Amino acid sequence: MEWVESPPISSSLLMKRSERYTSVSFFVAFLTATTLVIPNIILDFTEIDYNWITIVLNIVFPFSSYLFITALFKITGKGILMTFPFMLFCAFQIVLLYLYGESIIAVDMFLNVATTDFDEASTLLNNLTPAIILVIILYLPPLIYAVWNLINKKRIVRHKRLLLCGWSLPILLVSGIALLVFSLTGYVNPGRDIFPINVIKNLVTAVERNKTSKDYPASAADFKYSAKYTGNDRRVVALVIGETARTDRWQLFGAEQPVNPHLSRRKNLYLFPKSLTQSNTTHKSVPMMLTPLTSENFDSLKNYKSIITAFKEAGYRTFWLTSQPPNGSYTEKMSQEADSVIVMKYVPDVDLATASERLLSNVDRLDNVLLIYHTYGNHFPYNLRYRAESAVFKPDSPIEARADNLERLLNAYDNATLATDLAVDSIISVLNKHADYSAMVYAADHGEDIFDDHRNRFLHASPAPTIYQLRVPMFVWLSDTLKSNDERDMTILANTHKTVSPSVSVFHTVLDLGCVSTPYFDPQKSLVNESFLELPYLYLNDRNESLPLERSGMKEIDWEIMKKEIF
Repeated sequence: MEWVESPPISSSLLMKRSERYTSVSFFVAFLTATTLVIPNIILDFTEIDYNWITIVLNIVFPFSSYLFITALFKITGKGILMTFPFMLFCAFQIVLLYLYGESIIAVDMFLNVATTDFDEASTLLNNLTPAIILVIILYLPPLIYAVWNLINKKRIVRHKRLLLCGWSLPILLVSGIALLVFSLTGYVNPGRDIFPINVIKNLVTAVERNKTSKDYPASAADFKYSAKYTGNDRRVVALVIGETARTDRWQLFGAEQPVNPHLSRRKNLYLFPKSLTQSNTTHKSVPMMLTPLTSENFDSLKNYKSIITAFKEAGYRTFWLTSQPPNGSYTEKMSQEADSVIVMKYVPDVDLATASERLLSNVDRLDNVLLIYHTYGNHFPYNLRYRAESAVFKPDSPIEARADNLERLLNAYDNATLATDLAVDSIISVLNKHADYSAMVYAADHGEDIFDDHRNRFLHASPAPTIYQLRVPMFVWLSDTLKSNDERDMTILANTHKTVSPSVSVFHTVLDLGCVSTPYFDPQKSLVNESFLELPYLYLNDRNESLPLERSGMKEIDWEIMKKEIF
């Protein structure tokens, strides 16, 4: 066989291939920088408080930064991979914009991720398919090219790389200087308005807050309420913390759908229809219910134990019952103060009532008892909060997070409220059975958006709240004996017409009902006290700033509902 030597590849052919690889790298570098500023472009339209300087710098500075990063490396793929953390921020931001239509990734968003269990997170992601598909389309192709480029070590030719630097570096320097000058003069706030600087700042703050939460048992170890019991009878007091409940979807508060068949027949219920929470996040709203802290001094939370400790100091037996999984939050750490903690993950809330029946049957009749129920209520996905055979409103599945799926979503939500109605009513029956002097306070942590209007918003915890997220059901129940002997009936009835907030009043109301005296008790904040004083609504924002509701970010459509149903 005769071997024929193949001709060498000509230098001109090598040059053409190099130019081709360079052209592709050049294009992908620009493509990457462009896709990375897509969230910036959207935010320039959605954030109405941006001035024109912020709008321009919010695009020019990040774009030139991304382009300059890719120009730093001879192998463009390395530069693209260096932008991967920013791609993660962009992906998160796009999902957030899909959910809420506005706002940057807030501190609370990062904390929600840290306190959300895997099953809950995976369920939510399954309902965000359009946003996830968009993220994949935008950021997977540059990443695939970057890996291929790195493996094959295809270098961009020197003059093209210098061209990238020549375009990006001057723009980066000019926009960077402008950003510095305008931030010093107050025209631009990079930590709030320039993506992803603001997100990085929020992430750092979230890490700091998460550490503070982990250190909480030590920082609050020496706290005392100096509490005493001032009553003369055996009392059983219950606090039921609702989850993602909306006043406008409850029959008790005037909704047409019959979602409260049991509680609607209960006597001695005192309803507070003008109740607004000070936070649309669980990890803030629940600790405010459990302590004397409100939006005005929430940052002191690390130094305070919960109401459980106050009742224990007053001689109460204390029990915490929950259907929520452990998540490392302040709330979970506060629950550990109880004499007994009963965790029943993912069960319908009515099972908590069954558990408390067994529990109280074994408690000495001479003991005062505090029961705190942290329910799973109407937490999405709604159809997992009730047994399928108990569903009344149908169709209730599937419930993907889409506006055109509204009927199924609302049916599932209402079925979950039916389950809450049965659970709370069953708890009242248990209290009635085991103590003549018994009382219960019910309050939800926050509400939820369910594609209610043209904004097409879904879920809660958005940086800018809506009335649907803040208006929550709240009521007090008294046993016949307690009602007749405490002579508070007319006092509570007078207070039901006032503006209230569970963030302010739950702690003091529960202490009052339990006859627990402490220097931290404020009768002006107790819903069952004649000294109760109406306070203006406040909102605890993402930066832990206590703001009047007018500055919370609510829109005109929210205020129209407020004027119609609350003011």
